[in-house]
Amino acid sequence: MIKKTIMIIFLSLVTLHATGLPNSYYQIKNIKKQKQEFFDILSPMIEKETKKVLRDRAFVKNYFNSGLFGFRHDGLGMIKLMEIKKHYRIKDLYNFEEYLLRVDTIPISIILAQAALESGWGKSRFVKKANNIFGQWTYTGKGLIPKGRKEGQNHKIKIFKSLQSAIKAYLRNINTGWAYKSLRKTRSKLRKDNVKINGLDLYKEYIYYSQIREEYLKRLKKMILQNDLLKYDE
Repeated sequence: MIKKTIMIIFLSLVTLHATGLPNSYYQIKNIKKQKQEFFDILSPMIEKETKKVLRDRAFVKNYFNSGLFGFRHDGLGMIKLMEIKKHYRIKDLYNFEEYLLRVDTIPISIILAQAALESGWGKSRFVKKANNIFGQWTYTGKGLIPKGRKEGQNHKIKIFKSLQSAIKAYLRNINTGWAYKSLRKTRSKLRKDNVKINGLDLYKEYIYYSQIREEYLKRLKKMILQNDLLKYDE
């Protein structure tokens, strides 16, 4: 029994610190099958983080719609609201519109397309050594130094403990970063118009995600369409 417990703990630690996709993925020779496996591995992780965002959004709506003396306005409700405020970098605790702008989902088709583009289908050094599947930068703490980093630059490739945590950080970045303010406004307008949002509705808002600007948007759209990724938005 003791040996079994030790083995479970060991496997948990290995999983926690594992980097990159499973070894079995890299051993797939058929390119078409490997690409599908890439999406099959990541889509459940993305759905998991998406559900967390939806739960936060539902809480915010219930909180503000319950009225001043509603059931949400107790100690626990306030603590939860303050946690959401901090995570989504919202300045005014009671700015309901700002919560609706930021506490929202991203079409899974876009996330999968970016993951493939930014990581070279999970084969980049950043993924294998840092679980960084979206090429996210950091200016503090530990990180990998990009080989092509120009003199005078000090950014690093952020190290994540898992692919799951990288996805969580990506969603936070899109929902809080200055470069995606336009995306959030466009998304909010589509929500108010009761439009069912998919990747093609928002991909143009990623103009500042890459230094190659318009060319990046072309590649993002092509990735979505060629791999039939819109089906994940259903």
